[in-house]
Amino acid sequence: DRRYHWVARAPGGLVNIEWDAQVVEERENELIAWQSLSGAQLSNAGWVSFRDTSEGAQTEMRVELLYRPAAGALGAAIGRCFPLTRQLIEEDVRRFKRYMETGEILSEQDQPATHM
Repeated sequence: DRRYHWVARAPGGLVNIEWDAQVVEERENELIAWQSLSGAQLSNAGWVSFRDTSEGAQTEMRVELLYRPAAGALGAAIGRCFPLTRQLIEEDVRRFKRYMETGEILSEQDQPATHM
């Protein structure tokens, strides 16, 4: 039904935040866009787009992620435990690239503690 359950782990694995999201737009080989469902602990939306390069031998992938923790100041404090930064997204993109090129999936110990 295009709904997915996500779990974000804080560094050290002491706290988890879970939420459900739904794909709101999908264009094969071009775009996947999503948004969290109402009541999510971590309100978020975003998209991933794919585009062939001018050489045609590579694909450019772009990621946009917007998030806002629920529960006001308390939610913002919890949100600081989950540093959804450019660096983490870049690490996820590198893992995705590795998977697409080699079919290799990294084991749990190879994943950073903040991996989603």
